[in-house]
Amino acid sequence: MKLERVLVTGGSGLLGRFVVDELRNRCHVTDDVDFKRVDVLDLPALADAVTGYDAVVHLAGIDDGNDFPEQVYFRTNVEGTWNLLHAAESAGVRKLVVAGSSAAYGVGAHRMPDYVPIDEHHPQRPTATYGLTKQTIETICRSFAERGAFDIVCLRPTLIVRPERESAILAQLDLDDPEGDPPDQWRTVSDVEPYGALSVLRGYV
Repeated sequence: MKLERVLVTGGSGLLGRFVVDELRNRCHVTDDVDFKRVDVLDLPALADAVTGYDAVVHLAGIDDGNDFPEQVYFRTNVEGTWNLLHAAESAGVRKLVVAGSSAAYGVGAHRMPDYVPIDEHHPQRPTATYGLTKQTIETICRSFAERGAFDIVCLRPTLIVRPERESAILAQLDLDDPEGDPPDQWRTVSDVEPYGALSVLRGYV
């Protein structure tokens, strides 16, 4: 039985389309028929878009590794999330799931974690703009949750492995140094071109 009407922001994106497929048989999810093109920086349009929904899965934003100026990253991810939560609160949405990132921990080859496995209590010390946006998003979510208007779950994915990139990611992880760029002779290691540098430390969860 379909229990709730769920809006997925970024539902046509690289991750969102898979989330929509998973939810389609469980909830009333906006799909191709109900697709709405809305800019998360347009608060009035966003407020209209969330009206009538019981829950929101917030995936809209700029993912790490894209070639955007840092201020665009920050404004889109941070202000866009604030807009979404503000609109959802005003519309009476009861539940939200928000995509954070393990990038908020700020760990990598040059900054070791305080302990492993890394859990949700590990300090967040991001130095890159993307990780900073995700840390700030969690702070925003905590503030809205404290008001008691709705429940929010923030997830910290380590790496979104889409089917079309799985073989490249596995090839990268099979290298002697997965955190470095693939060697010139990568063809001797794998028949698949490796993905490119991956921070495996933040994935030790």
